[in-house]
Amino acid sequence: MKRRYRKLMAMFAAAFMLFSVTFASVPAAAAATVNYIALGDSVTYGLSAYNRYGYAAMLRDYIDITYDVNYQNAGVEGLDTGTLLGGLSLQEPNQNINLVTINIGSNNLLRYVLPAVVNAFGGTYVTDLNTNMIYLYNKIRSMSYEAAMATYASMDDPGKPLPASFEVGIGEFEGQFPMVIAQVKRVFPNARIIVNNLYNPIQAGDPLYTFINSSIVRINDILKSRRNL
Repeated sequence: MKRRYRKLMAMFAAAFMLFSVTFASVPAAAAATVNYIALGDSVTYGLSAYNRYGYAAMLRDYIDITYDVNYQNAGVEGLDTGTLLGGLSLQEPNQNINLVTINIGSNNLLRYVLPAVVNAFGGTYVTDLNTNMIYLYNKIRSMSYEAAMATYASMDDPGKPLPASFEVGIGEFEGQFPMVIAQVKRVFPNARIIVNNLYNPIQAGDPLYTFINSSIVRINDILKSRRNL
């Protein structure tokens, strides 16, 4: 039963990857073994997935139906394009890897957005993520529902820090993403490279859904426009 479940989930992963962008450094070649490394942030790591069985593990199991797979999940919570770029620049070329997937970009936004959110609720941003989240949790609990929602809903007003922070994050991603792909091609010269689109974690009925989605769409447009890198 467990094997059947994993294969079913793997099929969903394969369907998901159809919506991704491929940056193939070399033509795909038939191989008995797929040497697969998954790069990226907490989505790659599988942070919110049951038993960390995220998309990368699902894709591994899908490939495993046909081929032998050597799989490495190199996802790191909080990773952004700059940190990924720095890590790749230190690596020597690896001729053996023939598949790389990348999920990156969300933290380019979050790193600038979270200070704006903390500021909107009267706090002072610190470098420790948990401290910021605990502050926001306690602050919102101490406010009336009406006051908390009014503050939350106004964060995307023109002139507020939140819109400006998204612009900084998008600009950073646009500048660094081509360098990430160049480094991935250098380190893994024989790999097919697949980069996932970002998704909007906010529910559609949320006051900030449309605003955040507009930024997500812009990053996804950058991904699609750079498919020939």
